Amino acid sequence: MRLAAFCCFLKELAEILVKAISEASGLENRGVLFDYTTGRNDYRCVATGKLAFYSIDENVNTAPYRVLLEIGDNGVSRELLQSPEGQQKIGAAIKKALIQWMKGKK
Repeated sequence: MRLAAFCCFLKELAEILVKAISEASGLENRGVLFDYTTGRNDYRCVATGKLAFYSIDENVNTAPYRVLLEIGDNGVSRELLQSPEGQQKIGAAIKKALIQWMKGKK
């Protein structure tokens, strides 16, 4: 798969997951940002020289699908994320969205 197509493929997955988390948790859906978006990170891949998050850099992590989910960043989300009920809601939403997405890829 070409890089541009692969990026669209992963963006689709990320959008599905973010939407599912937002709907299940009530947290704001702030959309999907790529790892090279200005100001998002300061890790530069040794092999390519491009900006990338270390954990999802294809030269470090060879998993076929790589998505980094940042869930919450304020007092409202903190309470939700620290509660077992909130964690269950978010985990169940991610699982359900992944299952639906994988079924659609077969």
